[in-house]
Amino acid sequence: MKERYNSKTKQFSNKKAITLTSIFVILLCIFLYAIFVKPKIELYTWELSSAQQVGPPFITIAHNKDYDFSDENDTLFKFSKPIELTCVAKNRKLTIADKTNNKVYNGTYKVKSWGRRHTPQSYEIVIDGKIGTANISNNSLFNRTLFMSIDGYYLNFVIK
Repeated sequence: MKERYNSKTKQFSNKKAITLTSIFVILLCIFLYAIFVKPKIELYTWELSSAQQVGPPFITIAHNKDYDFSDENDTLFKFSKPIELTCVAKNRKLTIADKTNNKVYNGTYKVKSWGRRHTPQSYEIVIDGKIGTANISNNSLFNRTLFMSIDGYYLNFVIK
C-alpha cells in the first residue's frame, strides 16, 4: 500500500515541477522582453520629409533638402523651405536637430498606446514645453514614417 501512495506522490511532484518550470519560463520571457525591447521610435534616426500647417491654408512650410519636385504640383510647395531636420529618441528623451538653422530642440516622450504585437505605436511628446503626439506607421520594416503633431504643425519623418 505504501508503494502505491509513493508513486502517486511522485506523479504529483513531477506535474507540479513541470507547471512551476513553465510558469518560471513564461515570467522570464516577459521580464527579458520588458528589458530588451525598445520602443519603435528609438530604433531609427528620423529625417524630416515635410512639415505642414495644421489649420488653413494647410500649406507645406518645410521639406527635406534633397526632395525632388519634378513630379509635384508647385503650388503645394510654393512657400516651403528646404531644411535638414533629424529626430532621435532614446530613454524617453527626444532630440530634434535643425542642421539648417543650427538649433537643437529637446523633449520627452512616453507611450500613449500600444500597437500590434504589443509594441508602442503612439506617443505623447513634449518639446520645449509644447505637448503633442507622435505615431509610427505600420508600413514595412524599412518604410516606416513617424508623424508628429505639435504646436500647430504636422511633421513627417522617414527613416534616415
